Amino acid sequence: MTTAALVLAAVLAIGAVLFVARPFLRAPGREERATPPGEAELERLALVEERDRALAALKELEFDHRTGKVSDDDYAALLGPLRQEAARALLAVDAHAAADGGPAALSGEGVPEPAAAPDATGVAGEASGDAAPLADPGDAVAGRPPREP
Repeated sequence: MTTAALVLAAVLAIGAVLFVARPFLRAPGREERATPPGEAELERLALVEERDRALAALKELEFDHRTGKVSDDDYAALLGPLRQEAARALLAVDAHAAADGGPAALSGEGVPEPAAAPDATGVAGEASGDAAPLADPGDAVAGRPPREP
């Protein structure tokens, strides 16, 4: 009786292993094979990678500045170019999505309007002084709420 139970247990165990391993043992069908990405998809991936690198560099610079690894002078010198690089990368991703008819192009949301250039006082728009000062773009990257005017 014990031999029959052992044989039955072995057959059930082998059957269970084969059932679970079946997807890994068979060759992929046509519908399961990955198609190579097209040129537009490769371009989008490159733009997204560039965006991620720029935002990561900003985050790392902010962290290093807060921990004291980067001096205030070095931080000020490095912050501007990194922000410009991040802004260019974000705009390139948005432009690519708009050109491909992505979500930004369909809804119009998330696509920034061109802002007026700040004057000598740091205020966008008219020079009358009644416009609000520009928010620090680093606030959004650093996770801080925008500063009050």
